Amino acid sequence: MLVDDAKEYWERGVRVSEGDLMQLQNAVNYRGPLYPTFLGICQWCFGRDALFAVILLQHSMHMATGMIVAAMTWVICRNRILVFFAYGMSVLSVTGPWYSNVVLTESFFQLIMTATFGALVIYHLRPTALGAGLLGLFLGMAILTRPIPKLLWIPLFLLFFAHSYNLFTRRRKNFRRIAVQVAVACMAMFCVMAPWSIRNWFVFQNAAVAKVPSINKWVVCFHDQSAADLPIPITDSGYQLRRYLPEIDQDSSLRRDGYEVIRRLQRAGLSDTQIDELVNTICLEAIYNNPRVFFWKTVKRFVNFWRCPVNPYPYYSKYSSDREVDFDNQMIWRFEPIASWYEWILKRSPSLQLRWMELDSIAGFLGTALLIVRRQTRIIGISLATIFLYFAGVTASLEVESYRYRLVLDPCIQVAIACGLFGGQIRLRSE
Repeated sequence: MLVDDAKEYWERGVRVSEGDLMQLQNAVNYRGPLYPTFLGICQWCFGRDALFAVILLQHSMHMATGMIVAAMTWVICRNRILVFFAYGMSVLSVTGPWYSNVVLTESFFQLIMTATFGALVIYHLRPTALGAGLLGLFLGMAILTRPIPKLLWIPLFLLFFAHSYNLFTRRRKNFRRIAVQVAVACMAMFCVMAPWSIRNWFVFQNAAVAKVPSINKWVVCFHDQSAADLPIPITDSGYQLRRYLPEIDQDSSLRRDGYEVIRRLQRAGLSDTQIDELVNTICLEAIYNNPRVFFWKTVKRFVNFWRCPVNPYPYYSKYSSDREVDFDNQMIWRFEPIASWYEWILKRSPSLQLRWMELDSIAGFLGTALLIVRRQTRIIGISLATIFLYFAGVTASLEVESYRYRLVLDPCIQVAIACGLFGGQIRLRSE
């Protein structure tokens, strides 16, 4: 089924299957190319059964993510009980497989980010140039899937130098070795991203892999609830916006509907570049005029990132296999009573409960802290904390909280709970 951004992903996949490998037709610079390429390959290979193949492959990705969680738990703790415990948490996360049933990046991105963390763990346990290269490769692929981790390489690669913490002593040879490995990781990452950066440079005169879309900026500044709900600034750019939307000050529902604002600006004849420049200027000026409000709303979204349940939930019963669908010439299926039983399970999933999500996040934080306390796993705990803080901070700055954004961190949280919270207790008893 096509929900949220799925329609655009599927249409871009269609164009890839028709030979538009660089996605130049209706080109945008706010989408990563990797997931539409995956869809295009499936459409080219399987034709009318492409949707079925995509769903099966995404479920396989979710299972592969669970296997990586189990493997990382074994590598860190060497405890079979904890391996089964971590894998069990992955299997019992029934909301994750639901996202494998839709044409969204969740399962794909979660697998790549979990593989990135796995490569980071392996490197920290045994630093080699090959491990550094794998980390750069997976991180580059993650950035080409979603733009959110495009600055994650800075703190992660700085962690490499933790292996040469006493670099001012006689271990300068070790420092040089780590520096070479950092260079290998950077080279691998930038080689993966180079074709898309070159494409964006020639098409948009900007080599960035992806930029923040105008709608995201507008939402966090002018929508209500957890967004900042700021007033339109009394500036030149604000007056320019009022010429196109004279009722923007009095009509709060219009101000809080970023999609309608952008549609009206488009109908007024502004290009996408002009809209982006105008929205960017207005948002920056609104934040400058109300920094305290924006800061505290960002803090609220940061906290809510960790306690955001899957609600409302798009249950299967809303979608009928005989209705008109958006997938041209694709086989549509619904297996009863499997769908009904799965819906029954989803309705009772703990992740729909706010208190469960809070407990899960707290357990992950405690596990990460215990990993940092233990000398043998300190660098892994610091790496986990870096990933958690980065994703929550960037998402809080640019998005209204949603479980979709937290979902990618579930495997890392499961590793933190198994290896930190419970692994620490087992290790203390054995000592």
